[in-house]
Amino acid sequence: MTELIEGYNPPTLEKEADDPKNKKPLTIRIILLCDGTNNNKNNIAEREKFEKNEKSESASHKEFGGVGSSYDNGRTNIASMEPHVESGEEIGGYSFVAKVYVQGQGTFNFKKDSNFFGKGMGALSSGVYQRAREGINDALALLQKTFLNETHPPKKFFIKQIDVDVFGFSRGAATARHAIHVVTTEETIVVTDPTGYGAQTVLTNQPLFDRLRLRGYSEMRKDNVKIIFAGLYDTVVSVNASQLMPAWIANNTRSQQAVAKAKFALHLAAADEHRKDFPLHRITSATKAGTGAEYFLPGVHSDIGGSYNLANDELLQEGKEKKDAVIRELKGDGNYGDLVKRQKELEEWGHKTVLEVTAWFYTEYGKFPSEGRLYAYRQIHGLEYARPSNEIDRTINRGRVSDLKEDMEHLKTDGWYKDGQIVIDTDYLATTVRVVGAILDPIGALIDGSPKSGRLIVNRYGITSGYCNIPLKFMVEHSRKHSILINAKLDRRIDLVLKTVPEFKATEDALRKYMANKGLTGSEPDDWNDITKAKASYAHIKELRHRHLHMSSAFTVPVMDPGFTPRMEGNRRRRFYYEG
Repeated sequence: MTELIEGYNPPTLEKEADDPKNKKPLTIRIILLCDGTNNNKNNIAEREKFEKNEKSESASHKEFGGVGSSYDNGRTNIASMEPHVESGEEIGGYSFVAKVYVQGQGTFNFKKDSNFFGKGMGALSSGVYQRAREGINDALALLQKTFLNETHPPKKFFIKQIDVDVFGFSRGAATARHAIHVVTTEETIVVTDPTGYGAQTVLTNQPLFDRLRLRGYSEMRKDNVKIIFAGLYDTVVSVNASQLMPAWIANNTRSQQAVAKAKFALHLAAADEHRKDFPLHRITSATKAGTGAEYFLPGVHSDIGGSYNLANDELLQEGKEKKDAVIRELKGDGNYGDLVKRQKELEEWGHKTVLEVTAWFYTEYGKFPSEGRLYAYRQIHGLEYARPSNEIDRTINRGRVSDLKEDMEHLKTDGWYKDGQIVIDTDYLATTVRVVGAILDPIGALIDGSPKSGRLIVNRYGITSGYCNIPLKFMVEHSRKHSILINAKLDRRIDLVLKTVPEFKATEDALRKYMANKGLTGSEPDDWNDITKAKASYAHIKELRHRHLHMSSAFTVPVMDPGFTPRMEGNRRRRFYYEG
């Protein structure tokens, strides 16, 4: 697979005829690593400190951490790779390599998440548009502060070339692609106050070479800035509900077609993702230009880009590993009565728990707990490189029982669940509503069939979380092909995680062969959506799905579960695709 892609060598510092005679040349590389929605490595680190059961919980985790928050997430492949990307002076043939981590949409370092505008809409101060510019601004600030400033002033040095690489997962991949547009394009943007009050603001976006000219490096030209590599995991834009728009409008939302400007783009996409709010923005513009390859791999969104693995990195630092640790986990927050029930369940399973009261309600008879936080303590045996998870009484679909039966049989045929792990529970309220509808519209009722409605409920235990390290391994290989230096510690960590599941070696080999066979033309989701084709590519695909891949959809509320509702085509779970 890797051998099919032409490599890249850094620019040389050799003088050319049109170079300034009295100045020394500089070559710079900028690497942006953009995390996804609700993903923030710094907030995860706060949760990990809390898990270690240190004497005091960090103020940010105590105030803002909770189930479903960015503090309670696992590291993505972006966050896992970022610390190991080499940066600084004289790195990999460059005068300076500037590396910037861009926090995910809806998150802020050590602060409260933005649930609606940030996570839900991908907009405003933590949205795709802003985070792309934030990453570029941070890179320029880093260059100015640590390298260009006084040590390499424009009077003595000129910038011969700047190479830019972008990495991203989910909306972070959309951010990375938008960053290419920002780096290379001059445009005037009119911004209206989102509240509807106040005047419009006109902003001018200056391309990177122009911004450096303003800093005194007057020799900079547009062709001195080159986009080298775009490493992307499962691009999802979904900005301001763009996922509800037709393809002809949303294909280039947030300038996603700028990905074609990269020397090479690798897009690893989730073949099994199927949520309504997670349409994929493909890299068609790059593949048509011959500058990209897109491979669909088994798994849902975060199986490809990471974040399911909650293993505590604080306990796994190479050379400082801490075996047999006891960790403290947040198992729930909110309604106190619900937490009491959850505490009883955990204690029946043998967990030591602590239920903390965080709010009270007062009556004439006294005060009573209304909200709380539930902690459980767990003994790790040895080292935990990958933490498993469970699906307990998870509702993954709602509708007519006849439709749910088809969905259930498809899921069992494709390997996700076995008999007894997936059941249909009658929804009497929904059935009553449909019966009333049938009385009002008997002809429509004859067409639609039985009004009996229900919920599709699953229970699956011990789902492993290390599979995402296979896509990560592929991405690291391609990054090195483009002369991005990555510390070997990451390879050792990947191998340690993958070794926790012996069959992952066969999985990796099969996927590597699959990608090599597809070549630079890439692949299609139907390679995995059709179980016969899927088994031809990997004979153990059903076992992989059942034991190691996750179900991303949920349907916990009667009408629609924003961000989780499955998208169905003829009772098959199918994703929507934009060209991009």
